[in-house]
Amino acid sequence: MIKVEKEKKALKAIHDLICHGRKLAYEGTASKILAEFMDDLEYLPALMLQESDTTDLFEEYLKGTCKQFDCDYIATLYEKV
Repeated sequence: MIKVEKEKKALKAIHDLICHGRKLAYEGTASKILAEFMDDLEYLPALMLQESDTTDLFEEYLKGTCKQFDCDYIATLYEKV
């Protein structure tokens, strides 16, 4: 789980990543890269469902995914909201 006060912004970040993935697909990004993106993306909700506090891990993973797939603005929005 992540801290209750961060749940909404975490869901917003996941939504933004889904939108970014759709953009990548429409741009013709290679299927291997899209699959890697989806692998990273699917881990974030799993972290939210853990029984222990995974807030720090969620945030680090979000930042890493955003950096790897050139969407740092999503991590920045997560931190600001």
